[in-house]
Amino acid sequence: MKDNLVNIVMQSKDELINDTENLKEDISCVVKDKMKLAFFVRLGLDSFLGDIIEGLSQEYEIKKIIVTEYKQIEDGMQWADICWFEWCDELIAYGSKLELAREKKVICRLHSYEAFTDYINNVTWNSIDKLIVVGAHIKDFIVQNFNIDEKIISVIPNGIDEKKWTYKERENGFNIAYVGYINYKKGPMLLLHTFKAIYDEDNRYKLYIAGVFQDNRDVLYYNQMVRELGLENNVIYEGWQNDLDKWLEDKNCILCTSVLESQNISVMQAMCKGIKPIIHNFVGARVIYPSQYVWNTITEAVEMISDKNYTSKVYRAFIKERYSLNDQLIKIKDLLISSSEKGSKENLNYINPDHLRKSSDQVDLMKTKFMVNSDDMTNTEALFDYLLSINDEESYMKYLSEWFIRSKYELTFKFNYYYGNMYRRFTSYSRFKYMQQNVYEEMDKIGERILDENYLTYFNNKKMSLKENKRKILFILNGLDIHQSVTQFFINYLESSENAKDRYSVLSLLNKNEFNNSKESIEYFNKLNVNLFVPISNCIEDKIKEFYTYISEENFDYVVYQSLYFAPIGILLYPLLKKACEIIGKIQFQQPEDYFDKKLDFCYTYIKKDNCCENIFELISPINTELVDKNLDIRTLFNIDKKKKVVISIGRSIKYKNNEFWNFVIKLINEIDDICLVVFGGNYSEFEQYVPNKLIQECNVIFAGFNLEASSYLKSCDFYLNSYPGGGYSLEEAYYAELPIITFYKEENNEAFDVINASYMAPAYLYNNAKTIFPKTGDFDKLLSYSKKLIQDNSFRNTVKMNRKIESNNLKFEYFVKEFEKYMDNIANNNGRNNK
Repeated sequence: MKDNLVNIVMQSKDELINDTENLKEDISCVVKDKMKLAFFVRLGLDSFLGDIIEGLSQEYEIKKIIVTEYKQIEDGMQWADICWFEWCDELIAYGSKLELAREKKVICRLHSYEAFTDYINNVTWNSIDKLIVVGAHIKDFIVQNFNIDEKIISVIPNGIDEKKWTYKERENGFNIAYVGYINYKKGPMLLLHTFKAIYDEDNRYKLYIAGVFQDNRDVLYYNQMVRELGLENNVIYEGWQNDLDKWLEDKNCILCTSVLESQNISVMQAMCKGIKPIIHNFVGARVIYPSQYVWNTITEAVEMISDKNYTSKVYRAFIKERYSLNDQLIKIKDLLISSSEKGSKENLNYINPDHLRKSSDQVDLMKTKFMVNSDDMTNTEALFDYLLSINDEESYMKYLSEWFIRSKYELTFKFNYYYGNMYRRFTSYSRFKYMQQNVYEEMDKIGERILDENYLTYFNNKKMSLKENKRKILFILNGLDIHQSVTQFFINYLESSENAKDRYSVLSLLNKNEFNNSKESIEYFNKLNVNLFVPISNCIEDKIKEFYTYISEENFDYVVYQSLYFAPIGILLYPLLKKACEIIGKIQFQQPEDYFDKKLDFCYTYIKKDNCCENIFELISPINTELVDKNLDIRTLFNIDKKKKVVISIGRSIKYKNNEFWNFVIKLINEIDDICLVVFGGNYSEFEQYVPNKLIQECNVIFAGFNLEASSYLKSCDFYLNSYPGGGYSLEEAYYAELPIITFYKEENNEAFDVINASYMAPAYLYNNAKTIFPKTGDFDKLLSYSKKLIQDNSFRNTVKMNRKIESNNLKFEYFVKEFEKYMDNIANNNGRNNK
């Protein structure tokens, strides 16, 4: 055996620390007038903090305190406004008992092992403001076994920074990785015997171990059994790895045999590199990972290793979708600002939203203070918290818009705060319903001022580029994340354009650090035959200069926006583009955008309702038919019994978080035998409150997580179930796959446009007699009756099929692109300019 295990010397974590000067390391990221945030952690246990500290360093003045004596805790807490204790160990047990803990905001992050020790009982929990746990199953264990208020517990997983892990498309091979400590929690006996079974299947397999033995008994056992099993040349111990990215580069699979994990970070890091995961069903595994990566028996593990299905981009996409560092940092930032420091709660300037319901005088005082000085952020934040706490969403949006108009803060902060509050603080779809036109009028005015100040600098006496014999068309996108359906739309469009007269360019309003999957996305766009522009600046003022320079040099004919309301910096460019380009249009992905729709030269949408644009290009949305035509087998993927009827549903997880939807699903499963619902877009951990575990165990419901190739499984299914609220693209993909569709129907009546239910208008574009076939939106009793009839009655299914009215080829991007390019030319040639 390579690096003979006889010679293994027990390594402690301390011995892996190269720099003893780090004993009292103090990382300070000083930002003037920012709150002071102190991290307390023991020597050698700070490996999870680096990304968090870097991500918070712009908002907080930070110290990382490696604690070697308790006095450091007292001194650090005296200095800090917020005290973060990494691990629930003796440090938080000591700090929580100090008088200082009553004055400061105290946060503890518990990973997993601490929940099974006495440390947790030694903490004075009345002094703790927030307890962060990294897994929902760990939270459940704590709530069931300890007297800790569930209200203070937040689940925030460890985030993975995909930029630190080298990705490539990989394939099946014989190099299996194990990464981590080797102790009883990691299942070392199961690891060795699982590999023996894999080796017996094919002796070309090798197990590479990167880690540290923590118990000499395991060392002795491995020395003996590796020889006894004849694995000397196939089990290769390589010790602790400081450059795990490099070490994993030649590995094909990563094997986990743990008893319990909070996440198993090394598996996620390997998946980020495109490496196939083989994960034992440890406690919490199915909550964290899609079920297709989890095994119960050694035989199942061997089958997973041998399975030829290997999709690197899907492994990486799952991590980006569920565990990206950016998403977890947002959750941490929200947690840090969710309540003021303890001392300020006694300050008369702070008003607790929970108390406001009892005092209309206090509410009036807050509103008055807001109108006098909206930049008093303590008062403004309290007002926003209050309005959301009483579900007054309309007033919240009005005050948020008023804040943007009144605020004297610099432009970058104003835009970031406005949109951050609309998306991060206010997660309900009803934000679309209450968006205020006055805020977009203000943004447009700012754009006009920027044009007045800069036009002569960039355009006067500037030699314009010579007109080519091509139309120059610019797409303006709010970032380039290829995992977003909007971006995929434009990629499919550009790949399908065959018109030699057109030269396409793409402008991203966000720099590469501001949207997810930037490296992968930019590389993908660069492969297309397009001129790509991505700004490098962070502040809006500097970005505007970059955009003005680019636009002045390119001399575009047509401009197409992804959105204006939801690509806010793009609003600031609108006055310039109106002056410099022939026509400006928009592709409507969400709801109508009244202020700009009436000013645009054209708008594409297949749902015309409430759109006030004079020129509307109306055509059913195209879909990626090549993806659907891959025709992957869902029964093989999830080992579904051939007797079961497979109902598939595809959408973002937020679209399934609805009691009515799951009550309907449970009734359907109970009333019809042998049904299996496969949901692509979420994991079971997100839906435990809706779906009984029994349905998971009996394979009646499978949560398949995020999968870029989800649509490729449609043709192997029997029925399609639309989400609630519905999804548009996936419904069309199911239509293209010729699946019977279970969905609601919504008329274009006199009601105001509702983005939540807009996709339910799609059946009218796809089917004749849609009104008589499909149940009305929200009527779940009729949806149940319709579903049972559709599943059980062949004659009814044929009737529905006969009412299809859109040819499948008309859903292809090639068809859409040709029609869209012709439409833009007609607008330009017929002087379609809207001078409003």
